[in-house]
Amino acid sequence: MKDLQQKIGDRLRQLRLEQEYSLEELAYRAELNTAHLSKIERGELNFTLATLEKVVTALDTSFTEVFTFEPKEEVPEPYLLKTAACMKDLTLKEREHVYRTARILAQKKQIKKDL
Repeated sequence: MKDLQQKIGDRLRQLRLEQEYSLEELAYRAELNTAHLSKIERGELNFTLATLEKVVTALDTSFTEVFTFEPKEEVPEPYLLKTAACMKDLTLKEREHVYRTARILAQKKQIKKDL
């Protein structure tokens, strides 16, 4: 049972961090004590289903998402797939040009993000 508590706690922490909630903010949203939520995330507390439901609701997620412990497979974005499909018919030189253009765009975006 302790193993399952730890897995659920780890998963709740992961979902909380993905949504960029602090521990305090999620505890407030779930109407729980911060220390109580912290113990749940560390797998130290045998929580009730009602408590788990509060956290799931506060995270605006589903029980299915909470109980998904395996890492998700990265699904390529459709435009990446379409671009790769188009590149099959290009020469090596043309492919290099597409790559360099994409790299320049990514660098410009990173510069704007850093500012």
